[in-house]
Amino acid sequence: MAEKLPIVEEALKRAGKIYIEYLQDELENQSHVASGKLSNGFYVRVHNTSKGLRMDVMNNVSYMYTVNDGASGVTASYSALEAWTNQKVARGELNFSSESRKKYFINKVKSELEKKYLTDGGEKVAPQRYFFIDIAFENANQQGVGKNIEDSVGKEIDSILRESGSFKAIQLTI
Repeated sequence: MAEKLPIVEEALKRAGKIYIEYLQDELENQSHVASGKLSNGFYVRVHNTSKGLRMDVMNNVSYMYTVNDGASGVTASYSALEAWTNQKVARGELNFSSESRKKYFINKVKSELEKKYLTDGGEKVAPQRYFFIDIAFENANQQGVGKNIEDSVGKEIDSILRESGSFKAIQLTI
C-alpha cells in the first residue's frame, strides 16, 4: 500500500486553492463574470491514482471550456441575455440611454454569440479574451505555486527519512 503523504496532500490542496483564485481573477479580468456560476464553480480534488497522488482543479459548470476556447455557435435566449444585461447595469458596467438602445444591445450580443461567440469588443479583443485557463495557470506558476509544491515534497521526504532512517528506500510518485 502506498504511504500516506499528508504534507504533500495539504500542499496540493493549498496550491489548488491558489490556482482557483488565479482562475477567478482571470475570469474577472476578461469580463466573463455574469451570474458567477463559472467563477464560483471551481473546486479541488486530491486523490490517489495508479501513478501516484494527483490534484485536479475542476468546475461544476458545463460551459467552462466554451468560455475558455471561444467555441462558435453558442445559443443564448433573449431572456437570459436580458437578465445578464440587467445584472451588468445594476453593477454599473453598462449604461443605456433608452430601453430601445438596451434591446438593440441585447440583440447584437445575441447575434455575435450565435455567429462566433465573441466577447464584448468583438474581434478586436477576442484573442485576449479566451484561454483564461492557460493564462491563469501561467500566472500562478510565475508566482511560484509549482515551487511551493516541490518544496512540500522535499519536506515530506525529509520527514519520512527522519522517521524511518536513511537506509530505507523511498519511492515517491506525484
